Amino acid sequence: MPMKQVYDLTGIGYGPANISLNICLREMKESGGQHYRVKFFEKKDSFVWHGGMLIPDTYLQVSFLKDLVTQRNPRSKYTFINFLHETGRLTKFINLSEFEPSRREFNEYLQWVAKDFEEDVEYYSDVQMVTPNIKEDGTVDSLTISITSSKTGKAETYITKNLSIAMGGKPNMPKMNRPDPRVAHCSSFMNSLELLQNRKNDRLRFAVVGAGQSAVEMILYLYNNFPNAEIYTIISGFAFQQADTSLFVNEVFSGLNPANKPSINEHVDSYFFGNKKVQDELFSRKTNYAVTSQKDIEALYRIFYTESFFNEKRIHFSNFTKVSSIEVNDDSVSVQTHNLRTDEYGSEKYDHVFLGTGFTRNQLECFEPLNEYFSLHKGEIEVNRDYSAKTKEHFKPKIFIQGHSENQHGLTNTLLSVGAIRAGEIAQSLADNYDQAEMSVAGEKGSYSAI
Repeated sequence: MPMKQVYDLTGIGYGPANISLNICLREMKESGGQHYRVKFFEKKDSFVWHGGMLIPDTYLQVSFLKDLVTQRNPRSKYTFINFLHETGRLTKFINLSEFEPSRREFNEYLQWVAKDFEEDVEYYSDVQMVTPNIKEDGTVDSLTISITSSKTGKAETYITKNLSIAMGGKPNMPKMNRPDPRVAHCSSFMNSLELLQNRKNDRLRFAVVGAGQSAVEMILYLYNNFPNAEIYTIISGFAFQQADTSLFVNEVFSGLNPANKPSINEHVDSYFFGNKKVQDELFSRKTNYAVTSQKDIEALYRIFYTESFFNEKRIHFSNFTKVSSIEVNDDSVSVQTHNLRTDEYGSEKYDHVFLGTGFTRNQLECFEPLNEYFSLHKGEIEVNRDYSAKTKEHFKPKIFIQGHSENQHGLTNTLLSVGAIRAGEIAQSLADNYDQAEMSVAGEKGSYSAI
């Protein structure tokens, strides 16, 4: 039986984080560095970036310069600028005088990059389990990745020396008696509207839960595309809040340090090595959580104002209100709420409920066989500065965790802003690990092959 190929790195999830890492590894090879055998696994059938939120006329909240590579390597052919050039729209984009492209165009850019790396990706691949490969002396020198293909139903296994986890978050859902397509998280918003294709002029009742960017975008889309619908907004705070995009505050999302080293993020250093007071200041959630853009807040308030004197109120506003649960019935969806101001509980029926309630980033069950090798803190995997999990000494693979360590790396951890530089940091760590493994192998007189 032929020996299975051993990969130097496999990745679970193929979104912007792992694509950026894949670019970095290829560019290192092209500049004379080490060639790594890589394979990435993605559950979807093809690449799409937040497909459920590709709402027309919605835009990024960050500059296009915070693409997959520019902050690490502005000379790369995978920059957003080169994408515009290659697709013949650079001059027209310049004429827009904008730094924030539409979300649909940025998705097209990401697809354009992903297409160049298709040979490295196995789509339709649902990772079932990650298990350690243990040598006779108890050392773990590699991992086995078990996947099931949603296309063929077949199970396959892969062996890897290192692993990059970038799975994104799971929709944060309130308690429900059962799933129902009439209750949709923002991550599947555009898909869920297929149920309403023939009801655009009906007198529908919609509830939108949440106060962040996604919630406001859903409210505006529903208002503009369902002219007879009434929209009930439910938020737990006082009002929608504008994102703080002032120049000095925006430094928290910057990457390069004053020495302009392309693989060092000064903000992450400040957070990771800082004391609790520094961490609390840098983790100020008002810059990133449950906030929305000035343009969309102004558009929504303009509707509120216009409705107030034309007596055509279609948007209803409930603040200081939390959703406690949702009950799905055959003819409607009931939302149970708790009014924090009056301490009263209530229930209202709607035709559809849309949730802008964010994401959770909990460890997946497929990593349970590795738990005994991790260093845990309050149930979470401790992560080193280079984004690798802290593991026991006899565990040799590096497991890089992207987007799941906000409590250790700061609030940029889940954002596009940090992706390019983080990819450089991980690639450098992988190269350092390769050098160490090579020296170890030489010391053991060739007892096994280096990665």
